[in-house]
Amino acid sequence: MRRWRNLTSPKTIFSISQHGASSAWLLGTNEGLWRYAGGEACEQIAEPLKNTLLTAVAAHNGTPAQNGLIIVGANDGIAYSGDGGASWTAGALREPAQIAFIVLSPAFDQDGVAFAATTGHGVLRSTDGGRSWVYRNFGLPDYEVTAIALSPMFPADGMLFVAVTGGLFYSINRGESWRLSPVPSEALPLSGIAFARNALIVGSESRGLYHSANRGTSWSKRSAFSSGPISALAVSPDGTKIAVATPMVVALSSDFGETWERTEGRMPRDPLSLWVDNDGTILCGTQQNGLWIYA
Repeated sequence: MRRWRNLTSPKTIFSISQHGASSAWLLGTNEGLWRYAGGEACEQIAEPLKNTLLTAVAAHNGTPAQNGLIIVGANDGIAYSGDGGASWTAGALREPAQIAFIVLSPAFDQDGVAFAATTGHGVLRSTDGGRSWVYRNFGLPDYEVTAIALSPMFPADGMLFVAVTGGLFYSINRGESWRLSPVPSEALPLSGIAFARNALIVGSESRGLYHSANRGTSWSKRSAFSSGPISALAVSPDGTKIAVATPMVVALSSDFGETWERTEGRMPRDPLSLWVDNDGTILCGTQQNGLWIYA
C-alpha cells in the first residue's frame, strides 16, 4: 500500500520538474537546484546556483538527462544550462523579473518555445530554447500571473492559458494576444491550471476546483473539492492522472476529476508544488517541510 515519506532536505521546494526520460526530478528550492532520483535523499547539483533561491525549474525531457537543457527562474530573471547544470548562462530579458513558473512546448525539440510567468511583469516567451525572452502581454489587464498551462496540442493549436489576478485568459496564437475565459468570478484568484488531455482543470485560492470539457468555454464545479483553497495542482505526463493538494489533503484522480482517492498516511504540510507520474506516484514540495513522496 502506498504511503507518504518525507525527506527533510532541502526544506522549501517551489517547483518540481522531471529530469530527462529517467525516474528523476529536479527541484527548484530556497537552497538552489536539487535532484531526486529515488531512495532516501536528494542531491544538490549546479554548484554555481548553490546559494540562489530558485522559484521555477523546467527540464527538456527529449534528450538524456545528463545532456538535457535545464531552465531555472529566480527573483531577478532566468538562466539556462545545456550540460546538466554544470555551467549556466543568463537568459536575455529586457529588465529583471521575478519568475513564478516556466513551461516548455511539447515540441520543444523542434520549436524551442518556452513561457515564463512572472509575479509583476506578465508573460515572457522564448523561441530560441530559453536564450532570450520577450514580453507577450497584449490583452492582459494586469501582469501578476498566478498560473500557466500549455495545451497538449500546443504545436498545432498554439493555445495556452494564464491566470492573472483579474481573471483567466487564453491565447490561440502562441501568446501574441490574450482573451478572457468565462471562468466564474467567485473562483478568482486562481492558484493552478492543468490540462488533463482535453479536460481543463483550474484551482481556486478559496473556492475549490473547476472543470471545463470545452477548453474554457463553459465551467462546472468539482463536487469533491467544491470549496476551500487549492494549494497546488498537477497532471501526469500522459494526461491520465490529476493530483491536487490543499492545506489538509492530497488526492489523486484517474478519471479526469470525477472521483478522487485520498492519499494515505501522514500528509505533507504547507504544500507549494506537485508532480504526479503516470503510475500515480506523487511528489509534493512544501514550505519548510521538505520533499514528500507518495509511492
